Amino acid sequence: MEDDDSISQTLFLPYRREMRSYPSYSVAIRTLGTAGIVFNELVECLGRQTIRPDGIYVYIAEGYKIPERVAAEQYIPCRKGMVAQRALSYFEITSEYILFCDDDIFLPDNAVELLFDSLIEWKADGIAPNVYPNHSMSLKQKLKSAIFDGTFPSFRKEYAFRVRNNACFSYALRPQPVMLTQSFAGACSLVSKRAFLSIHYEEEVWLDKFRYALGDDQVLSFKLFVNHYKLLVHYQTGIEHRDSCTGHTDSRKEKYYSRAFLHYVIWYRSILQRQSSGWQRAMTRFSFSLYNIGQISLAILSCLAGRNLYKPVTYASAVFDARKFVQTEEFRTIPLWPRGRA
Repeated sequence: MEDDDSISQTLFLPYRREMRSYPSYSVAIRTLGTAGIVFNELVECLGRQTIRPDGIYVYIAEGYKIPERVAAEQYIPCRKGMVAQRALSYFEITSEYILFCDDDIFLPDNAVELLFDSLIEWKADGIAPNVYPNHSMSLKQKLKSAIFDGTFPSFRKEYAFRVRNNACFSYALRPQPVMLTQSFAGACSLVSKRAFLSIHYEEEVWLDKFRYALGDDQVLSFKLFVNHYKLLVHYQTGIEHRDSCTGHTDSRKEKYYSRAFLHYVIWYRSILQRQSSGWQRAMTRFSFSLYNIGQISLAILSCLAGRNLYKPVTYASAVFDARKFVQTEEFRTIPLWPRGRA
């Protein structure tokens, strides 16, 4: 028979867990107000969290219709853009942490609690669920991702995702439940408000010049990393990205152009400009040149096969335009990132 103390501990274990002291947080959702039922489900999920938010703030692009209210969320019109709708001052939020969400995220009832548990245990500044399970892809998908996107699996165990010298990333092939990371997906993340504001994400609004959004998540998370903030990825939260596709363009050519252009500028800004020695810059340029050779070769092969005839010229044009853009006065006046590796 169990002693009285053992029985008492068993009976009150759930209660003691609920009484654990957690930091305060509020939710910031960026939206165009067109996600429909998946947005409604997100707000309902947030209301069922075992750790309740101080508030739910929905940052909707100006000119878009505010959806019918689901619960007690507050709608705040702001400038349209993937960066603009996140690079805000958040005066209305007084919580210690912000749970950033896109409008098509699903969260189990204990999701935020799981994120906070790891955040506290690791003494980290930000954490994101792994909503894009690269490590679970089939061999065919992994090969395709490596060849066409420059995204490689890694047996190294120190990071969930590592940003390489060509601004592509590698992912842990055999991840632990929680891992340090250099980058994470921006569809959902829990970040210290102080850390977020300190990196001046508003300096990256140049990304919104392009209709097809690409790289804003990597820019945000990697900028936190190079500013010496500790970031984590959690692989077992049950959080899902349902992708309502409200921010995607219909033009394959425009998407391809933007992808090549933005990849060059992100590489130049987040990698090359931060290298302090001539040797580092030379190696960085060499790494990116190899990536470029691979991409243009794939574009030519696709064209010769009679598919995507626009690709070789479009890719070359995008890189050429990107090289001109980084030399403009507009770009040169943007404050530099910290130099060196964190």
